[in-house]
Amino acid sequence: MSDDSTINNRMMSELDFARTQLAIFFVVLLLAVDAINPVKIFLHVFPQIAPWHVAVLCVALTLYVFVSEMKDLLYFAVKLFFHSILSIFFKSVEVVGLGNIPSYGPVIFTSNHANQFVDGVSIMSTCRRKISYLVAEKSWNRRIIGDLAWAMGAVPVRRAQDSAKRGSGSIMLSREKNKEQPEDPSSDDATDDTSNGQKTVNTISVSGEGTKFQSELKPNDKIRVQNTSVGLKVLNIVSDTLIEVEDNSDLTDLPSDPLG
Repeated sequence: MSDDSTINNRMMSELDFARTQLAIFFVVLLLAVDAINPVKIFLHVFPQIAPWHVAVLCVALTLYVFVSEMKDLLYFAVKLFFHSILSIFFKSVEVVGLGNIPSYGPVIFTSNHANQFVDGVSIMSTCRRKISYLVAEKSWNRRIIGDLAWAMGAVPVRRAQDSAKRGSGSIMLSREKNKEQPEDPSSDDATDDTSNGQKTVNTISVSGEGTKFQSELKPNDKIRVQNTSVGLKVLNIVSDTLIEVEDNSDLTDLPSDPLG
């Protein structure tokens, strides 16, 4: 976006601030001068209406607006709170390319996500647009955190790791090389053999004790080795105590002890 657009956005922001100031000053003027105070003029014209009638009506309308616009008001309050927190911990926050964000229409923000909370807070505190975050369904289902995410207009997303569950028994892993498997077009970690429709892959044999592979797994599922974040794709289920999984280059050393 050009520098002219950035200048126009800044001018619009300054104009909105000026309008807010004028509105506040005008309301103060109406309240300060009885002759132009609309409430006192109304009560003078209709003497049968008591001042507390007007007060009750205002309270009721205030509650109605608060309930109907609760999400927007809460978003503004949270944004103001986090902006104050950032100003405490960070001397300054430099925003580059703020003028490239359109004022209207859909926008997708992505970040390196170095920190679960600071990234989102920084974007919320510095962006003029209202943002709806993607939040893990696991966090969405938690009390307080999930309630706040709902109020902020977040969108729950089910992650694969949220559906993971502990399997039965214990397992041992051993590598096998150059094993032929039926070709899977979705997999790139293989050497194609177009002559017979097979592909050559490095596999890991997983032998179990007390396991229930046939009832708890199916082909193309993934298992995760204990104390690692590596997922191993299930290629073949031989029996309840033996399966073959696709080798993963991220798993350099196989554990020598049984894994529960």
